[in-house]
Amino acid sequence: MLEVVRYDPLTQESVVVSGWGERADWYRNLAAHPAVEVRTGHDRYVPVQRFLSPEETAEEFKDYARRYPRYARVFAGQLGVDLDGSDAAYRAVADRVRMVALRPSPDVVEIPRGFQPR
Repeated sequence: MLEVVRYDPLTQESVVVSGWGERADWYRNLAAHPAVEVRTGHDRYVPVQRFLSPEETAEEFKDYARRYPRYARVFAGQLGVDLDGSDAAYRAVADRVRMVALRPSPDVVEIPRGFQPR
């Protein structure tokens, strides 16, 4: 299970965060081999994945902090960052975490329920 910091219902893109940066096993696995399946709620799909740049990560976290200020302060505090609203604070968070955007591949139909890959 991953923390979704943003979901776009129009594109079905989920942006997820790795609080452990590049050390998280799931992040390292995605870097080595693209995901073969993503489950979001009841939906299952073959994803297109994109690793966000540090600048994009800072902007995503800034937006997350606007929507969930209390959670953002706690999260940043766990990283040792005083989330004072400055661009430098958001960049400091982006230096410690990694984000990945996942959305359904336009080339693959939704994976049917009960399908078991071999």
